[in-house]
Amino acid sequence: MTAAKKSPVQRVAPQIIDEIIELSLGLDEEQAMARLRRMNGFVHFLANPTVVGTDNIPEGPVLYISNHSTMAMDVLVAVPALVEASGRFVRGMSDEIMYRYDWSRKFVTSQGAVMGHARIGDALFKAGKDILLFPG
Repeated sequence: MTAAKKSPVQRVAPQIIDEIIELSLGLDEEQAMARLRRMNGFVHFLANPTVVGTDNIPEGPVLYISNHSTMAMDVLVAVPALVEASGRFVRGMSDEIMYRYDWSRKFVTSQGAVMGHARIGDALFKAGKDILLFPG
């Protein structure tokens, strides 16, 4: 029998997963939210995003699920809009390719993104953090 091929995410070393969790949980959320608020002015110049149903956002951690549009530019609209609507920092999950190199891993996590991985999601939820996921 041939062993099943592992996906790139399954091949990520456990210490890298731990590093991403540590960097994400150590993120200065106030500074990150301020950066997103500045970006939100630019976003409103290009589009007028509306978040409907904010009264349905629960107290605890939230997993927001959405679909991508052309070139994934919707992340630049969705994250600031969700931060503005909820008053909480939202971490976007992204593909493991963004985390393959030390420099890119540190940059992406410094912007609030995390790799799409079950251990990372579990750790963030246990810490009460919100996540935005664009599956597929």
